[in-house]
Amino acid sequence: MLLTGLALPAKADTTDNFQVYLKNELVLRESDYGPDIFSQKYLTLGASNVHDTIFVNYNHCTAGASDRKIVIWHGDDILFSRSYADKDAASLMAIPVKDIAGVYNRLANNGGVVMRYYDDQLHPDGEILAIIHGDNTMPPQPAKQEKSDQAVLEWAIAAIMTLVLLFLVFRKITRKPA
Repeated sequence: MLLTGLALPAKADTTDNFQVYLKNELVLRESDYGPDIFSQKYLTLGASNVHDTIFVNYNHCTAGASDRKIVIWHGDDILFSRSYADKDAASLMAIPVKDIAGVYNRLANNGGVVMRYYDDQLHPDGEILAIIHGDNTMPPQPAKQEKSDQAVLEWAIAAIMTLVLLFLVFRKITRKPA
């Protein structure tokens, strides 16, 4: 299919290189081979591509890689992390934009986040793939409602009171007249 063709443009050079695709279009590329050096690693996401997928094709100069993952950081905090099969099993790493939008919208100032590539061979400390910014049109994710201890306690008391009331009513109904 079309995605299989995305991995083909990678050059077989003697250095690591990567390509980042959005909507099946090359949006970022970095390599030390020839004129393909891209110093700007910014990726802007918005509502228009919230249903798209980012594909990353990371090529090593020597061989495949294992324990591959992509992690999105905001400062020292991990916002998103996903592991992928070894390079020999699947070359492309996919990240749904909605997953990034979900964590991005939780940030107070919606500042930039950093997408890094990790593997166990050459990049155990990670390599920056892109700095991701939102264009202020990302749809907000619904806030998850968390049950507080107070709410759980109130529901437990209400359940106990209901059981006691049912017991008293049942006892009164089943009582024989004297």
